[in-house]
Amino acid sequence: MNYLKNEKIVKAWNELDQYDKEEILWNALDMYNVNEGSLIFMYTAKWNTITACIQKSQPSVNECEAVSQDQLSALFGDDHDYVEEDAATIIEWMNSQP
Repeated sequence: MNYLKNEKIVKAWNELDQYDKEEILWNALDMYNVNEGSLIFMYTAKWNTITACIQKSQPSVNECEAVSQDQLSALFGDDHDYVEEDAATIIEWMNSQP
């Protein structure tokens, strides 16, 4: 996960088990589709936690782009409405990145 540029996010993400990772992603993906933006991780220092969302704007200081909109399109197609199983696909893709 060296492609993620925020060390705190990487550390917090790596401490999660598969179930928690999928839950975070599904909470972000629910009710969205691919053309609505990139998958963004947000770090909350107070609780050392990560949340995620779909957004088009650039990530702020405590955020980082986890998966770009272009990559989400490559994984699922341009007008894909997310389903719960997509979280596992995204995690698999993230784990395959250097």
